[in-house]
Order: sequence, then structure tokens, then C-alpha cells
Amino acid sequence: MEKGRSKQIVITADTETGKILSVKDENGTPATIVGEDEIQKAYESPNGFKYIGTMLFTHSSPGCVWVVIGGRYYRICY
Repeated sequence: MEKGRSKQIVITADTETGKILSVKDENGTPATIVGEDEIQKAYESPNGFKYIGTMLFTHSSPGCVWVVIGGRYYRICY
């Protein structure tokens, strides 16, 4: 991957329940679920984790979903 090149994460959620259905990259490749041992190694690494945000879900009628990521509120209507 080229340095500084943006990548996309596509998170698909059920708009009625908020249940995450899939997490994939921009090419449709599924994300890997990571085990506790690997998470601990990342925390202990020199770079550690960087806080990006928390994703929250609410359903608001009629036909809109609200998502909060990193303190910003987004509304998606369908």
C-alpha cells in the first residue's frame, strides 16, 4: 500500500436492529476477527491503537438511521 493512500472500510448494518452484518474493505474482502492475544500485542506495540471514534446506532422514523462516529452525527435516509 502506498503511504498516505486512503482505504475504505464498509460496515453493513441491519437498519432495523443495528446488528452488524458485515465488515469489508473497498474490494469486498471481509475483515478478520482478531483474538485477544493479537489485540494485546497491538496495545503493547510502540504505535499502539489510535482513537478514531465510537460507532453508535439509533433508528429514527421515517426511514432514517443515525450514526455517531468520533463525535460527529450522520443521518442516512433510505
